[in-house]
Amino acid sequence: MPASAYDVEPLLVQVSRMSRLLHRLKGSTPGGSYDRSANVLLLVIDRVGPLRIADLATTCHVDASTVSRQAAELVREGLVHRQADPQDGRASLMALTTAGAKHVAYIKQRRREFFEQVVSGWEPQTVDVFLALLTRFVDDIEQRVERSAEPSTVGADA
Repeated sequence: MPASAYDVEPLLVQVSRMSRLLHRLKGSTPGGSYDRSANVLLLVIDRVGPLRIADLATTCHVDASTVSRQAAELVREGLVHRQADPQDGRASLMALTTAGAKHVAYIKQRRREFFEQVVSGWEPQTVDVFLALLTRFVDDIEQRVERSAEPSTVGADA
């Protein structure tokens, strides 16, 4: 592994700080009785559209059995419903109900309001630069995580 040309310690400190603050925020933001993981599933279904449990689990980077339990609770709460998969009638897709769509709209509005307040004193070009750098940072983290999840082939030919 090559040594970094940059001291990443200040970056680690700020990422940890941001993570703690966002964790505190999610505990104090009103959003109904639904936990964060349920909200993540709802937001993914809203963004992607109806999904099979396995595809929802893959998209959320969570075990399918966990998503299955969470989805069952969302069905009981009336936020999602099962619908037949048009590609395979034996399978079902998880889709938002009207109540689920309203809940997602509420979550999005709360998030939007919060972050609009955070950057309200910033120049628009500063927000654009920050967004570009943050996107690159998150994309690079995602690629690194996906590579580290792949089975190692080191010594496979030995």
